[in-house]
Amino acid sequence: MRTLRTLGILTAAVLLSTLVASAPAVAQQRTLTVTPFADVEGGQIVQLTGSGWTPNTTVGMCQAATQQPGEPATQQLCGRPTATVTSDGAGDFVAQLSLDRFLYIPFRNAWIDCTDPADTGCGIGAGELDDIAGTVTTPDPQIEFAPDPPDPAQRGAISYAPAIGVNPGGTVTVTGTGFTADAVVDVYQCLPGATHPETCDPALQSLQRVVADGSGGFVVEFVVEGIIDPPGDAPAVDCQTAACVISAAEAVDFPGTVVETDLNFPAKVVPEVAQVTEGDAGAITLEIPVSLSKAADDEVTVEWETWFIDQGAPNEADPASDYQAVSDTLVFPVGVTDAVVQIPVNGDIVFEPDEVFVVRFFNPTNAVIGGFYGLGFGVIENDEPATEIVPGTFEVTEGDTNSQVVQVPLTLTSASTTDISVDWTTANFDGTPLAATEGVDYVAAFGTAFFPAGQTTPTTPVSVTINGDTDIETDELVVVQFENPVGAPLGGFYGLGFVAILDDDTP
Repeated sequence: MRTLRTLGILTAAVLLSTLVASAPAVAQQRTLTVTPFADVEGGQIVQLTGSGWTPNTTVGMCQAATQQPGEPATQQLCGRPTATVTSDGAGDFVAQLSLDRFLYIPFRNAWIDCTDPADTGCGIGAGELDDIAGTVTTPDPQIEFAPDPPDPAQRGAISYAPAIGVNPGGTVTVTGTGFTADAVVDVYQCLPGATHPETCDPALQSLQRVVADGSGGFVVEFVVEGIIDPPGDAPAVDCQTAACVISAAEAVDFPGTVVETDLNFPAKVVPEVAQVTEGDAGAITLEIPVSLSKAADDEVTVEWETWFIDQGAPNEADPASDYQAVSDTLVFPVGVTDAVVQIPVNGDIVFEPDEVFVVRFFNPTNAVIGGFYGLGFGVIENDEPATEIVPGTFEVTEGDTNSQVVQVPLTLTSASTTDISVDWTTANFDGTPLAATEGVDYVAAFGTAFFPAGQTTPTTPVSVTINGDTDIETDELVVVQFENPVGAPLGGFYGLGFVAILDDDTP
């Protein structure tokens, strides 16, 4: 028994030594210190000192959210302030990082206040870029922000140039004066009276950070955005229709006192859609509304014209028949935001689908083209009933000996914009009371009736030859059957035409 126990201990010792020999070597302990680490204010630059890192490697650092002191700050919890530095041959480095009191965490889509005890804490996370998603310093330095910002200092003023005519994506030069000397100032785009942790774009794509000079002034290039998309459930805002501003706030007091100036995007010319029933004759005026996205400080003009695309588009109206081609210049006096352009629409009695025409707007002054590529649309509603093919009845006196050719009436209830055709044939109902006898009373016939677009009668008539005789008999009927209509349905009495042969013989 003692021999077995000894053998078991020796076996376990061998396995343990094997595992230890195969385990990776433990990396040198990395350290990171922050100066100062307490009473830090928003916008303050702190010094980061590292030791024990891999020599000559790139280290990434960020301000990050932590749940509690000492918790690792992973890359997912990083906020916007970030920095990188290369360690020296001994694995040491010194870097600087600007800290924010209010930190936006993209992974959580949330803002945190680093001074609020009810919020998550703020720390500094660091990791070698080759291992950025892996080991970070533990514990990460916990930053203690000053509980309250200092008393607000004098706030300055901002202006930008050019002051008008700026389109989304355009660059303006923002000039600040009267700020605290050497203060860190955040310049950003927002809604009036708002600060970006509350109602501005959480991605802070428009944010520019600048340091005021010794007299409290600064100049910075700033790209304006067309849309501000606030966090949470707040809807996105179009700065070309809403009042947006360029704001500036000293980071030490952020989000405290701000200064702002109106962002004066030019008005947009927005054509719309209108419709009218065409009528049967003459012309009726269709008015297409055109609006400005906002009142302009100067008179706005824009040229316009009807635009016949003529590319085979379905239901495109034709200026040669459906409406009158016109062009003009539309004027919006100062303060006016609504107007119309007028296009005469021609009436007709032709059945056709509803049709659309285009009005193009271009060459604006004191405004830009908006809407759907600057296009307005007019819809012409058809008021004619659907076209039908209607056969009729023709009466003829048979005569005694000669044959005669008669034409069965065939019409359309209205002209069509497309060609229409229908097949026809005489139907032999021999033996049926009142039915004429094929080969005796009439000659069998067949054909196709064709109606060109715009016509209501066929190009070739429906002709039947009637034979005369001297027999005393009752009046008789020749039945003409119509079938296979193309372009319109059959109407009338079940799609049948008739020739009534009136007997003229006496006993």
